[in-house]
Amino acid sequence: MTPELLGKLDAAGLADLLPHRFTAPSGGGQGTGIFSRYPLEDGVKFDGFWLNNLRATMIHPGRGPVSVFAVHPIPPLLNAGVWADELGKIRDILGQATGPVVVGGDFNSTYDHAAYRNLVSGRYADSAELLGVGALPTWPTDRWWGPVIGIDRILVADGHAVALSSHTIPDTDHRAVIARLRV
Repeated sequence: MTPELLGKLDAAGLADLLPHRFTAPSGGGQGTGIFSRYPLEDGVKFDGFWLNNLRATMIHPGRGPVSVFAVHPIPPLLNAGVWADELGKIRDILGQATGPVVVGGDFNSTYDHAAYRNLVSGRYADSAELLGVGALPTWPTDRWWGPVIGIDRILVADGHAVALSSHTIPDTDHRAVIARLRV
């Protein structure tokens, strides 16, 4: 999420739909953000990652606090060692969270990768797997032959997915993934 994209999202009405946010916009694929219809508190940008990885606490009026993470480890093709280290750091960070948790992001990995399987081997579940839909292909959308792999995912802890879909977003190389969750 670049600063320019954030401006376009606001111009398209995102701020009206989801008025609460914690963002770290940046160029080069580094930017990310968390957007919510409910208040967000305690935003954290985690150090030690090549790309921006965030956490905020959403205050749901009926459920109370829900930890929300936006993650984006480096692609393994750029540096496989750093990628594995970053997925390990994400697992450690998620392991410290308590209560209901929602994790969304470009994981740059699939179930073919042991590092991803380790993320969903404990209390976290992949929403696509919970619903039995398998991996939704989300990348790359900027090639005539894509998308072919599902690296964009939504995880949940202390909850369940009730619906999941993916959607084309113009001028991006990934499809968006939208999940309806009960936490």
